[in-house]
Amino acid sequence: MQIALGRLLPSARNLIREDFLEFLATLARDLPDWWVCEQCVKLHRSRKFDNSKRIADSRCSRTPRSNSYYWMNSESRLCHQHVQLALKYARMDNRKWAYQKYLDAVLAPRHMTTGAKTPGLKYRASYYPKIVKGRFLILGVLRFEKNKNVVSADTIRHMTICMHQYFCVSDLILLERLQALNPQPPLNPTLALSTAIGAGLKNEGVEARGFCPQCPTDFSFRATPNRAALCFWQDLGPEGSPLNLTWRVHVDNTSSADNPIIVCHKEPGSIRSLYESGFGKRV
Repeated sequence: MQIALGRLLPSARNLIREDFLEFLATLARDLPDWWVCEQCVKLHRSRKFDNSKRIADSRCSRTPRSNSYYWMNSESRLCHQHVQLALKYARMDNRKWAYQKYLDAVLAPRHMTTGAKTPGLKYRASYYPKIVKGRFLILGVLRFEKNKNVVSADTIRHMTICMHQYFCVSDLILLERLQALNPQPPLNPTLALSTAIGAGLKNEGVEARGFCPQCPTDFSFRATPNRAALCFWQDLGPEGSPLNLTWRVHVDNTSSADNPIIVCHKEPGSIRSLYESGFGKRV
């Protein structure tokens, strides 16, 4: 390791930061115990307990607390190294027991139950990671059940599934006004989720499908007065640099609303199909 780096690093150090991170990511592909740190612009050795389950220990000591990550619940989130190490170990044949254990930990389902988000309803959020054809995918399922109140737009209140799609009740009012002017108004890229939720609430028990035009996210919504489920499928990308846009588009909370990261979703339904084509945790 040290000899190889000693030969390669002098010339690679002349690269700009983005290219040097790509260089390190390529190097790390064949180093099972190492991952690329965006903050240090170095390779760090992996730690067995750093597998997305323990927030306090998962970041490099030089990485600020506001660093981007994929949030799943109050105790679990995915940083870039978790995704990259899992992709690397899934690719390996005859992997060590320690690598298998790490992989299982990263791909374990995550759940969160709370009533604070939706007063009057029971709410449960579940996340199911999966690796399919060298890509790290996530299925998220947000479930709402009647408690004191029935399921409706007013009791669901608001939801978000990516950096570009946010539902709130006022969106349905806006959509009704647009449809009154034009029965088939042009698709507003930021109202795709609200359009699907509105259709699902209107057509009881019928699945309404949609996608985010600005990131690789597919989703569906189905509702009755007693229960509703919002499912979304996201592609967090393949092995690569921390600057890979397929990763950044899901986690970068530093981009402004006026200048968000956008990765066009050119094939609606393709993320869901890819996720459902994979059996078990890994393919």
